[in-house]
Amino acid sequence: MSSMDRVPLILLSLGVACTFLLILAPIPSLVKIHRSKSVGQSLCMLYVLSFLTYLSGIFHGIYLTDFVPSILMIAMSGFGSVAMLVYLAVFARYALSDVQRRSHMICILYCSTGFVVILALFVGIVFIFAHHAHLRRDIFSIAYGILSVIMYWAPLAVLKTVWDAQEIQLISFLLPVILSLRCAFFFAYGFVITPMSWTTLIPNGAGAFLALVQIVVYILIHCFPQFTTAIAPLISCCCLPCCWLASLSF
Repeated sequence: MSSMDRVPLILLSLGVACTFLLILAPIPSLVKIHRSKSVGQSLCMLYVLSFLTYLSGIFHGIYLTDFVPSILMIAMSGFGSVAMLVYLAVFARYALSDVQRRSHMICILYCSTGFVVILALFVGIVFIFAHHAHLRRDIFSIAYGILSVIMYWAPLAVLKTVWDAQEIQLISFLLPVILSLRCAFFFAYGFVITPMSWTTLIPNGAGAFLALVQIVVYILIHCFPQFTTAIAPLISCCCLPCCWLASLSF
């Protein structure tokens, strides 16, 4: 294997490694929830969106033509799907025991079930009407890319809460850093492979940008609190599509 052939594999492996770190990142928060017996201000819908994205990633990986990327994608997405289910189970256990949040949690569970049913119907329709493997690959790649962008955008709901409260305890600075690295590695991978994969470039380019937005806002809140009031309307506009997540989760 030449050095040029190794570059895509190295970039892909680094991106997968960052993904595993992101999947494991909620563990400290869940341990805190378990010890306090309260879900606090955690956003359950972030786990739901992540679960749907990883679930679609399994089908995306199945139809990748190269063996190694296919195995890595299936392993990454499978592990992520199982992990998100475990996180949701822990979250639901304590949210349902909280009188103030029980109705919200029941609503989220109904919505989550509906999302999974819609995804299952979508997969069934693809298998019924898309008879060629390359057509299924393109459809699943686009679906995975769309869900990935939504998953990358979702943390802005948390960011809006952090901004309004001027509190940085609700967000970990390492998470957007790891996310930006993950998207950068996958973006570079989509760029160097032949032919270039636009379904890899576009969602990961958007993800890297959104992660950088989170990093910049974190730095502003931490280092320049007097400057945050001046650009508060801009942050509100950026976070507006995600505010429904906060309304569902609080």
